[in-house]
Amino acid sequence: MAAGGLLAAGVLAAVGLPPLDLHGPLHYLGVMDPLCGMTRGTVAVLRGQLGRGVADNPASPMLVVGAVLAVGRWLVGRLTGRWLNATLRPTPITGAVAAIVVLALWVNQQAHAGLLR
Repeated sequence: MAAGGLLAAGVLAAVGLPPLDLHGPLHYLGVMDPLCGMTRGTVAVLRGQLGRGVADNPASPMLVVGAVLAVGRWLVGRLTGRWLNATLRPTPITGAVAAIVVLALWVNQQAHAGLLR
């Protein structure tokens, strides 16, 4: 899935974004969600425009890094037969941190609604 996402984002970075409007109904009412601007941000990061990517969605560089790491893990595993496994056990603290991060991203995206419309 990570390789497919990187491939699709690479194609979009090379040929440009399609003229499709795929927003949810709340977007038209001015409510931005945490993923708003993620496609544009990811394409900007792949084009080397890190500042623009962060402006579109601060999580887009992390998405690209995570996808590259996932593909790298898969390649190393396939070539060596040894797989790196990482486990994150759900605890109340990890759940609270995840909720705070999503809430902060949502607030940020709402604060930049003018850029995302």
